[in-house]
Amino acid sequence: MQKLTLPALRGILIGIGLGAAVLFALPITPGAPGTPPSAAGAEAPAPPTGTSETRSDVDGPADGPRCSVDKQYFDKPTTGLDPAAAKAWADAVATAKGQGVTLCLNDGKRSAAQQLAEFQEQVQKYGRAQAERQVLPPEKSMHVKGLAVDVQSRAGMAWLENTEGALGWCRMYDNEPWHFEYRAEYRSEGCPARKPSALEAD
Repeated sequence: MQKLTLPALRGILIGIGLGAAVLFALPITPGAPGTPPSAAGAEAPAPPTGTSETRSDVDGPADGPRCSVDKQYFDKPTTGLDPAAAKAWADAVATAKGQGVTLCLNDGKRSAAQQLAEFQEQVQKYGRAQAERQVLPPEKSMHVKGLAVDVQSRAGMAWLENTEGALGWCRMYDNEPWHFEYRAEYRSEGCPARKPSALEAD
């Protein structure tokens, strides 16, 4: 076996050190073969919440405080409403209060199951023909989408109707003076022509 001289050994050690330096200087590509899981990058973001698909399964409040100006009705919280609709409702309540009018939210958000239960209750009370004129199936209901409110008292619903969409709310049906739906464009475009009843809903 040939002996290594001191200069030769020094050269080998220097070569090993240079090779290691080059290796550690190379960039690590996330997801490359052999890359540990922690180096592959962050996990994909979770899908956004509050979409119409998830909102249809969210129950609205079953009840709430009584309406201060008409105790036979509720003044429910805006829980479950579309965030923009909830803010528009709060703004409408504040504006009405400044003019001496009280708006009560008798009903707002409903899940698909709640909407179906509402329909069945109306059938028992008034018959199917009348129920179909006032309660839409879940897939068409703006209550299920979190974009509709049923307003009390009579003075409150009349006041909101007279805003003519300036606050984002419009009365939709001739036979339901309490039912209002929210769209941001109503503020600039005004309210669409009212339909006779929910039977004519899009």
